[in-house]
Amino acid sequence: MQEDLVMIVGIPGGNGKFGQWFVKFFNSFGYEVLVSDIDTELTNREVVEQSDVVVFSVPIGESVRVIEEMVPYAREGTVWTDITSLKVDTINAMRKSKAEVIGMHPMFKPTMEAKGQVVIFCTDSQSEWVEILKNAFISHGAIVKEMRPEEHDEMMAIIQGGTHLPFIAAGYAFKTLGADLEELWEIASPVYKMRVQMIGRILDGNPKLYAEIAVLNPNTKKIASNLLVAMQRLSHAIISEDVDEFVEIFKQASEFFGDFTKQAVKDTDYLIQKMLERENGEK
Repeated sequence: MQEDLVMIVGIPGGNGKFGQWFVKFFNSFGYEVLVSDIDTELTNREVVEQSDVVVFSVPIGESVRVIEEMVPYAREGTVWTDITSLKVDTINAMRKSKAEVIGMHPMFKPTMEAKGQVVIFCTDSQSEWVEILKNAFISHGAIVKEMRPEEHDEMMAIIQGGTHLPFIAAGYAFKTLGADLEELWEIASPVYKMRVQMIGRILDGNPKLYAEIAVLNPNTKKIASNLLVAMQRLSHAIISEDVDEFVEIFKQASEFFGDFTKQAVKDTDYLIQKMLERENGEK
């Protein structure tokens, strides 16, 4: 990042987990960072008025409201960005300001480093600001992808909805069954353990965040409906003891994934081996 262009970075919502991640991120370049949050001395307005780069790190459900409240205080020559999982509404809100607008979405948890992780940029601009922010992530080893806001939200419905919903549903189903996770763990295969760990990883998160990611993205309705249809077909095949129907559903899904299944086996074999080595090393 260039010192003559970026003087002060302001982060409304900067005391949250990702807000703190970005405080450390921008501090690593030697820049001053201002933070506003519920219990801070600085207000959102003061941070916006004093900052050259404003990073909105507020909850998804509050992002549009907070951004629109700050629109009157934006200055020309500054840049506004956000880090929410939804881009269309937040970017449209930021476009009402005088600032240049860049939507960002880090595709990782704030407990992780940027190295090897994907960061999505949504912007119509090709200005120096875009390159400055992109290069900041690249310098930390991140992978930067660009796409339109509408494309982003459609893909997030599949990536996030298609991942979160089945895992949350499985966790809830285990609960309703009264499953004993510790007993199951003792006899489970590594693949089962890996899946349970992924369910646990999701359920360790903020339930309201996951709810907003799903409910506030209109594209999630389609993936939720498709998942329901798929489960209904599988459920019907099981209840009716229709092996052929189950096989047909499996084959169609496998054909869609194509050669990716071979790579998936290779990659998960590697992860399973690492899990086994860790477990054996701990005993």
